Amino acid sequence: MVAARRPLRLNFWMTVCALPALMVLVGLGIWQLQRLDWKENLIAERAGRLALPEVALPDIPKDGWQAFDLRRVTARGRFLHDKSAEIANMTLRGRAGVHVVTPMALDGGNAIVLVNRGWAPPARARRAGEIS
Repeated sequence: MVAARRPLRLNFWMTVCALPALMVLVGLGIWQLQRLDWKENLIAERAGRLALPEVALPDIPKDGWQAFDLRRVTARGRFLHDKSAEIANMTLRGRAGVHVVTPMALDGGNAIVLVNRGWAPPARARRAGEIS
């Protein structure tokens, strides 16, 4: 014969422990919803800035450049390939490689900007002796 099961009885201490835990979980859920709203607004703002027309780099004022943050720019100049740097330990679709950063001397002035030329396979880095 099977023994009869006793019904689960909630006692005072189980309730004391469960209510604060429930309140914390509800608070964390509300916080996640607020973060979602913040992230969606941030993504929309960045997408809007990237959709704006390109601006010529020399036309950006030295003070107030923050208004041009995350905008596409155009620049004319000469790459200084002998001064290129490679940022090692970068991956692209699971393949190891480097990011190549090259200085560019702008036309019509003495300004130099750094241009991230993108990802390159590890063979390029081996020639520079940076990774094996």
